Amino acid sequence: MIEGYEIFKNKVIKQIDPKPFVYDEKYVEDRYDTYGIECDKMSNLRLGYIVGTTGGLPTSVLDIGYGNGSFLKICKEGNIKTFGTDVSNYGLKHGEFVEFDDIFNKTFDVITMFDSMEHFHDLEFLKKLNCKYLCISVPLCHYNNIYYDNAIAGDKYFTEWKHRRPDEHIWHFDSRSLIKFMKEHGYKNIAHGTVEDVIRKPTDGRPNILTAVFKKSGSLFS
Repeated sequence: MIEGYEIFKNKVIKQIDPKPFVYDEKYVEDRYDTYGIECDKMSNLRLGYIVGTTGGLPTSVLDIGYGNGSFLKICKEGNIKTFGTDVSNYGLKHGEFVEFDDIFNKTFDVITMFDSMEHFHDLEFLKKLNCKYLCISVPLCHYNNIYYDNAIAGDKYFTEWKHRRPDEHIWHFDSRSLIKFMKEHGYKNIAHGTVEDVIRKPTDGRPNILTAVFKKSGSLFS
């Protein structure tokens, strides 16, 4: 593993001692301007994946790291109770803003973390979430080269990987390491795949984005 990172027994990769990173309105605008009109397509796809894997439309959704709010907009149009929390000061137009420290005092049918889980310095808070399902999307890291025997893996791959963004992306997963990691934090995997690649197309011939749905063990809904 390259300097500045560690790889755990479950094969999850984490940056060591990341520096503070500024998430402001400009960051959000720059990021979502890249997708433009694709944001609504992505949000519909994400909600459809949740409906298809859990068996129904959620009654309430908390989006952790809501960005420009496009996913909550789609949820609200479906008469879902919508809540959101984000580190940035970017306004939430479609739903109720909840301070991060207060999300643990509420229960939600589904909690989503689209392109946000990899940014947290500490993920122990996952154990304290009160939900039935948790849906996550993260960049799919091929460091361990599980599925592509003839492709570059290991340190060379990781050094050149487009999603390795020091201080911004702290955690890195492939499907097996994410499932193991989430099991250690009290979640059972019920579905995973690369459905978002329909829109977020790979550039190197390998799957780009990993999406997974988990059921919370010991949930109040169980």
